[in-house]
Amino acid sequence: MDYDNLRPSQYGERPRSGRRPNASAHTDIFERLRSELIAHFRTLAGPHDVRMRLYGGWSDTSGGRRTETGDMVASVVYKHRVTNVANIRVRAELVETLVDDRYRESPLYRTFRQLPWQGARLELRPRPDACTDSAAACAGYEAFRSWAVNGRCPNRASCSAAVNDCVEQKSQKLIDTMIVADAILGAADGSGVAVVSMDDDLVPGLLAAARYGRPTALIRFGYRNRPGEYDTILEHHGVNIYDYDDLG
Repeated sequence: MDYDNLRPSQYGERPRSGRRPNASAHTDIFERLRSELIAHFRTLAGPHDVRMRLYGGWSDTSGGRRTETGDMVASVVYKHRVTNVANIRVRAELVETLVDDRYRESPLYRTFRQLPWQGARLELRPRPDACTDSAAACAGYEAFRSWAVNGRCPNRASCSAAVNDCVEQKSQKLIDTMIVADAILGAADGSGVAVVSMDDDLVPGLLAAARYGRPTALIRFGYRNRPGEYDTILEHHGVNIYDYDDLG
């Protein structure tokens, strides 16, 4: 499960408030994911022993120090390590190593990192028609362009501040490739594979996993772009696609 792709900040009464999700929000999303996963496997002939592996940027140092989010999600996973419902057993795991036991002593830490400013990759358009400033050049928009593209304060003569002095941009690393690697390792070992995500970056991994002839599935919640751009290719190569309603 690509946890960041289904992060709790997307849910709640004020999903766009900018507030960080708290422990209650993480518990809520975990329980919803687990319930939906159980409901999914109830539609398939069992019994099922499901490893519910949660992927995300859980640590921010090479020594494995957990992020605030990593600590909260780890606590939720610890409390709900095993769930048994009828003929379905769900074992929850916070992922820090590849799925094969040979990698158990080789954790992949520092999966949440600060990124350098990516302003050079931005393509800014001319002043938009919706701008209501009557001046020929909107000062606010021009200031934004300077910060975004040049990465520094537009008042260069008297200010040396750079974007990285003002904004900390962080992102998870290794996660997509860990999911792809585990999908292939699991399929090669004879296990069925189900990836829960709406990220197209995982499509090649699903195609490779399906090559081993084991049940391979893509599960999406609240997917807005049906059919997906690669759905025809996935289904042609034996990947079953299941679209469900929003978790919220």
